[in-house]
Amino acid sequence: VASTNILIMQQFNPKRAILETDLPVANGSQLAVLTTHPDAFAKGADTMAQQVAQIDAHLSTLDKANILWVIGGDFNLLPNVEAFAQLPARQQGYYNPETEIASLYTHYQAVPSQQEVTGTKAAQWFTYFANDPTVSGPDRTLDYLFFADKIAIGQHYVRVKDTLQISDHEPLISEFQLPCNEGGNLCDTFR
Repeated sequence: VASTNILIMQQFNPKRAILETDLPVANGSQLAVLTTHPDAFAKGADTMAQQVAQIDAHLSTLDKANILWVIGGDFNLLPNVEAFAQLPARQQGYYNPETEIASLYTHYQAVPSQQEVTGTKAAQWFTYFANDPTVSGPDRTLDYLFFADKIAIGQHYVRVKDTLQISDHEPLISEFQLPCNEGGNLCDTFR
């Protein structure tokens, strides 16, 4: 009976996936808009690395098919070893110092970029407010947008006004410009 109850309860747990929708673009092509939410804090397993590898493989497939794309979500991963070092020791156990998200940063453009999440202005990109009484506000970056090389980035920021009333994550807002022809001229803008 206990194993049946566990099996039934597992069906109500979140199913980690990539959700994708294809949108038409003015030049007749398409834009794949994706969202994901990999596992949180998979200690002692390579779950996060496997999930990031799956995401990377899917994005690579879109690139090879010459499909424009943007993916965003709560990746549950720190951006770099510097962000890991800045966390209190009691919270570091949830993350690897050498973050699994590094491969996405290596292969694709990102919001926030590595330059933005490093140094004195890194706090501008904090998106997560930990459930910790010793923390007074967002203290780490866990949410990201990655996008195809042919897409240009415009204004981008973390929305800090009024969002913590509905979530422990603050949203990333970004404006993108899409190429309107094979020459790479930019024409369509979306947010």
